[in-house]
Amino acid sequence: MTLYFAHLDRDGNPVEDIESWITAAVNHLAQMNGGATRLPVSQGVWLMEDGNPLQEPQTLVYSYLQNAEGVHGRG
Repeated sequence: MTLYFAHLDRDGNPVEDIESWITAAVNHLAQMNGGATRLPVSQGVWLMEDGNPLQEPQTLVYSYLQNAEGVHGRG
């Protein structure tokens, strides 16, 4: 499983408390799957609603699912 955390919102403003979101995801995935890996910040490009590209920092968090059964429907 890979989670992408964009550091900017759709208007190009910084996401509030992004570090707390990332930390919570790493901890939750570690509890669920026995481990999680947070990668260093990388650069992503997204198309904004007006069609213009927005380059932004993003953080990816990986966690290996040994058994994906039961994951569907969790929210």
